[in-house]
Amino acid sequence: MLAWAASLALLIAALVAIYVWRAPIMRAWPPAIRLFAALGLA
Repeated sequence: MLAWAASLALLIAALVAIYVWRAPIMRAWPPAIRLFAALGLA
């Protein structure tokens, strides 16, 4: 059960980090613009 909780926490942390740093990610890796646009975050 602890492993599931840790995995979920890691996944949530990764998603939050991608959301928070989406502008630098898009500058560093231009193909990410299409991904963020598809998600409505660009």
